[in-house]
Amino acid sequence: GTPDQVLKTNGSGVLSWVAQSSGGSRPTVTEQNSTATLSTPSTSTLEEIYTVDHTATVTITLASSSATGEGFKYNIKRLGTGSVVVQCATNEFIDHTGQASFTISARYDSITLVSNNTSPHSSWLLI
Repeated sequence: GTPDQVLKTNGSGVLSWVAQSSGGSRPTVTEQNSTATLSTPSTSTLEEIYTVDHTATVTITLASSSATGEGFKYNIKRLGTGSVVVQCATNEFIDHTGQASFTISARYDSITLVSNNTSPHSSWLLI
């Protein structure tokens, strides 16, 4: 190989040198102080971080887990005194069927949600 190439296998024992593809991007950190529906991230984005610093309740609606792709992460942190309600897209759930939203009720608490679009019972896992 040449500099910056990696060895690739086709799974059947055939090896070849290829240019290394880039990994995912660094997470973005966005201040979200008003109610919003999040846009579907680009396919190279692995994670997005949102901070909410407001005195009133802010509702954040997640992009569809099937659109973000399995394993995509949202991190949401409440900095202000107002509650933060995280809600799913239509027909999606957090952890189990029937839970379409989650409230971050304590100041300085945060949650991490991971897309699990392969499970029949949840679209987002709260970890």
